[in-house]
Amino acid sequence: MLNKIRLFFESRMNVRETDSLEEKEKGIQLATAALLIELINADTEIDRLEWESVKDALQQTFVLDNKALQELISLAQVTVIESTDLYQFTQLINKHYEYRDKLTLLECMWRVAHADGRIDKFEEHLIRKIAGLIHVAHADFIRAKQKSRN
Repeated sequence: MLNKIRLFFESRMNVRETDSLEEKEKGIQLATAALLIELINADTEIDRLEWESVKDALQQTFVLDNKALQELISLAQVTVIESTDLYQFTQLINKHYEYRDKLTLLECMWRVAHADGRIDKFEEHLIRKIAGLIHVAHADFIRAKQKSRN
């Protein structure tokens, strides 16, 4: 069973240039969902409002129906458990996201962090780390944080 999960995970996260547009999109969706779930797990409390914020962000970003959204979240949860670092996720983001898409991701992350009414120091640290890994300028990191508050 674990090998099946690992093979499925590896096939989803290893987006190749020869993959179809749909396969690439699924890999990008998974990477994005995994980063948002990592953020939820960053502090000690997992809040229902944070989960709703993740669902909203994914649904709006990728225009998913409820079934596709649930499948993506379930797969992302398994992916996060299986992952050892953030690189596999941020690598896909760097390869396939335009800079403005990276800013949108950061804004989504800030909205998720704000969802429960406070930003935990571990959440902020993780967002800062991801911003660095996806090569977002510090000024844009701050703007995304401020924009998410509004």
